[in-house]
Amino acid sequence: MYAFTFKLILSFLCYLFIAISLLFIAFLPFSCYILIMNYILEFNDFYFGHKIDQTAKMQSDFKDHFHPNQYELLLFLDGDLEYVIENRIYYLAPYDMIFIKPGEHHYIRSIKPSRYDRMVLTFPTYSVPKIVKDTIKDKKTLFNIKNTKLLDLFLRFDDYYKDFDEINFKQLCLNELNTLLIHFNAFDVEESHSVILNSKVNQIITYLNEHVCDRLTIDDIAKHFYTSKSSLYKEFLTHVKVPIMQYFRHKKIMYAQELIKSGMNLTEVAYKCGYNDYSTFYRNYAKIIGRPPSSEN
Repeated sequence: MYAFTFKLILSFLCYLFIAISLLFIAFLPFSCYILIMNYILEFNDFYFGHKIDQTAKMQSDFKDHFHPNQYELLLFLDGDLEYVIENRIYYLAPYDMIFIKPGEHHYIRSIKPSRYDRMVLTFPTYSVPKIVKDTIKDKKTLFNIKNTKLLDLFLRFDDYYKDFDEINFKQLCLNELNTLLIHFNAFDVEESHSVILNSKVNQIITYLNEHVCDRLTIDDIAKHFYTSKSSLYKEFLTHVKVPIMQYFRHKKIMYAQELIKSGMNLTEVAYKCGYNDYSTFYRNYAKIIGRPPSSEN
């Protein structure tokens, strides 16, 4: 009798635990979501991944950054956040696809703690198929691809991950990337809405890009905008998440890379971009791009 009663109580407690767990999952999905699809494949200058994180715990991993020699395609699947690219804020909806070009600073802003589900493809400029190389760089930034061929192509990466070993998965990713880029290049849909990050910071970014070849100091920039150095530094860092002079150096070097690829002499490039000596230009270039200027020839 006692043994039967004990088993009955134990069964009741087990069912109660399951019921409470299901309720917890229903009301707090981001805190206990089971990661069914969570993979990263990195090799050479390529990155293929499907990641799911909790935004409240990952802010340090999504600081402002940029890719000097790579494009990035990000498919947003779920979350409650904004994407900041240079001087614009993009409010994301499920199945939004973000296209980030080399040299564009970007980071996410979490609106509230939530599950952040996305697929990311990062690929070097040299890997872009010749048929789209000259036109893809002019594509807009944000598109919604729900119910399109592009979404089907993106989701194939998940199928390949589940069905193949790493060697075959790697080759299939490369093949699928080419197909996706050709379809993306032909994708003709109006860009999704975005807004200016901050009017004053927008003016500063515009000014820096227009004077990328000048030998500007933070004093020069502060004087131009009738503000103090400390206020300028703080306001830029608050919105762009990178120090203003570091941002300016990045833009200089990205422009220098374009000049070198166009065939200009390295010394001429250094001088044109506002450097007094080649050694300083060389050090900055190697640090930001990850290889010496001569490697672009």
